[in-house]
Amino acid sequence: MSYRSALQRSLDDNIKPAKKSYGKCRLKISLVDVENIIKKQRKTDAEERMVKHEITNEKVKEVILLENAKAQGLTLWQIRDMFDDLGFNCDIFFQWERYSDLNAIYNIGGFVLPFYKQLIDIFVGEKSKFYKFFMYKVSPGKTRFHLRFYDNGDGSWYIAAHIDNVNWMNVFAARKHHSKRGGEGDYETGTNVLHRMLKEFNVTLGKNRIFGIDVDLLIKEYRSNT
Repeated sequence: MSYRSALQRSLDDNIKPAKKSYGKCRLKISLVDVENIIKKQRKTDAEERMVKHEITNEKVKEVILLENAKAQGLTLWQIRDMFDDLGFNCDIFFQWERYSDLNAIYNIGGFVLPFYKQLIDIFVGEKSKFYKFFMYKVSPGKTRFHLRFYDNGDGSWYIAAHIDNVNWMNVFAARKHHSKRGGEGDYETGTNVLHRMLKEFNVTLGKNRIFGIDVDLLIKEYRSNT
């Protein structure tokens, strides 16, 4: 991943949404049954790529369609800006899947290094603009929340979300995991947790508040209720 780009993108993490590139947007967030995409006679380029590489696996039941509820669509810059503020690293240097338009990761499940959280709490602190950078974007997480974005060509974006089942620090396992055809990982949890995150993010966006949420807690809550 590109640490320098992710760090630069994190410089405004404590600035309210109104001053961001996406500040005037209001999101429309939809869950789309992949069967409806597969059955379409005339697919967009993004849909063709998803069908070929991502959603043919039986694990993938739904993807998210993200749109701007206002007239204009969402640009790639706005998507990067938005998901960076959600805590995702949108500047991944090594990408094995070349068929999506953007990848983003969020480290979850605790940390491989002992006392990592305690050290970040002491030397960085929750109020720092770099807190999300060190805690979620480039941290040595045990697992990852992984998103793949597909530009639908009209300002809307499909997002395939899943929880990886491998430790990101195990490079060979991660490469083997992602060299397979799409559908690896926990798509059900990833999709539903991201859907909830975006719904709550949209509320804070409307109130011009900085977004913050415990993703690990959302995952635990979802899995305990299913």
